Amino acid sequence: SDSISTKASASNTLSSRHPPAPSAPVCSDPSSFTPIHTSKTNITTLDNAAICQLVLTNQIKDHELEKRLDAHRAVQVRRLVVAHKLDTLEHTNAHALDNLPSEPSLDYTRVHGANCEIVVGYVPLPVGLVGPLTVNGETVR
Repeated sequence: SDSISTKASASNTLSSRHPPAPSAPVCSDPSSFTPIHTSKTNITTLDNAAICQLVLTNQIKDHELEKRLDAHRAVQVRRLVVAHKLDTLEHTNAHALDNLPSEPSLDYTRVHGANCEIVVGYVPLPVGLVGPLTVNGETVR
């Protein structure tokens, strides 16, 4: 009985010292509850620079480009967006992606939705064979 009254007393003391913290949604900005660009206008008739401006002004999200353009053109537009963003930062090179290949020797339709988001190019990676390989003193075949 003493332990029960001690626990109740301790519980009352803790609740009076530590009122619940106020809580609010992580994103409490009302403008974020509705999409910025609600119309699904056809952007394929716009040039890449105009689409780039739509992305830069948040009228279109960069991850939506593959849904609204062909995959290769989405990469071209995204590279313009990245170049513009880099150009506005201090001590960065707006041409940082110039040496990163992006021409259509890669089938970007196979990349979309395959663990690679916001694609801006690809890295040609040489592949070689190893052998004979010894692991822990044994030759692996």
